[in-house]
Amino acid sequence: MQIVLIGGFVGTEKKNALFSVGNELITRDKKVAVVVIEDVINNEKKPVGLDSTVMVKEMKDVPCTFITDLMVELPEINKQSNFDYMVIEVPFSLPPGRVREYLANLEFKDLSFAPIIYVFNVNNLKSDARMIPKIVSKQIVESDIIFTNADPTDQETMAALNRTFEEINPDAKIFVHAAGFEGHRISDFVDMIVN
Repeated sequence: MQIVLIGGFVGTEKKNALFSVGNELITRDKKVAVVVIEDVINNEKKPVGLDSTVMVKEMKDVPCTFITDLMVELPEINKQSNFDYMVIEVPFSLPPGRVREYLANLEFKDLSFAPIIYVFNVNNLKSDARMIPKIVSKQIVESDIIFTNADPTDQETMAALNRTFEEINPDAKIFVHAAGFEGHRISDFVDMIVN
């Protein structure tokens, strides 16, 4: 089973990325489980629909117990089916690298890790791209792929943001996704994850 960890701000964009990855893996005939953070706030915007064959487990957003709770839940989830992928939403205040470190110690047969993903919604950026908070910078440093929801934004803002990401983590791959943008589809993003 391959673990896909997705970090980022709380919000619909992170869930959309998570669900879109799950849906795309299903189209590739993979068995998928997703672990999502419970929605305690009733958002007006709903995330994209999730394929009915995906197993979903909701967990509470309590960063101090999330890893322990997850380590208890994973064997239970794994008993339900032999999943190819488990896509996990990481709480915003918890570094995904720390989650990976703990999960690597679990005694699961054939456990592997996909690149760590950080979802960044340009709409959350209220000022200059260089003003990214320290907690976000730490998560970007730990990420292998930065998924940027650039809908809607201008080219100048996106270019500045990409330069900032490259300064924070020059090794991370940057994936820009925007409605109507012809260059990048979710299937391209999932190719980055699984290859």
